[in-house]
Amino acid sequence: MIQETMPPENPRSLTTEQVTAVAAYLLRENGIPPGDTYLTFASLGQAIAGEETDRPVSTNPIRPPVPGRIGTGPSGTGVNAAPEVAEISETPTGVTRTYRTASQFTSVSDEELADPPRADWLHWRGTPGAQGYSPLGQINRGNVHRLQLAWVWGMEPGISQPSFLVRNGVIFLPNQANVIQAVDGKDGTLLWEYRRQFAE
Repeated sequence: MIQETMPPENPRSLTTEQVTAVAAYLLRENGIPPGDTYLTFASLGQAIAGEETDRPVSTNPIRPPVPGRIGTGPSGTGVNAAPEVAEISETPTGVTRTYRTASQFTSVSDEELADPPRADWLHWRGTPGAQGYSPLGQINRGNVHRLQLAWVWGMEPGISQPSFLVRNGVIFLPNQANVIQAVDGKDGTLLWEYRRQFAE
């Protein structure tokens, strides 16, 4: 749990020794006396000496904090709460958590990059020439005043000036600290996120 969620602003960034030190500190501050052996990641089951139990060790997946909200856990309500279960793929350079399948995603061709579809935003500022202009005509000067907020997404903490991409209704959002998130453009539902890991 500590390794997956701490520190809140950059989960999974602590070393094994730091995670063990945090666990030992929490036990000590809660009046738990040290045992006869060192506390390690191999200390599965009971970490509190002298309290035997037949309860099985929980195998439920750990739920990370709601992305972009420091120190909170998902409430189970709201479209931007991380679901109970995610498919986790970890490499030496990063961790990808897939919460929902981006079923509408299709690869982008060279032709589409050169001449992007009207509904997509495939480049920084939209086009290869960075025009920053959308060719969509549904919103215009006559009706723009009727636009209303549909949803809000809390980004990772820190200073950033992101430029999102859009493909088939999926918004790809770069965050502070090398985090990329894929969000459903219709309702702000988190589909997956990638967190870059750097060698110590």
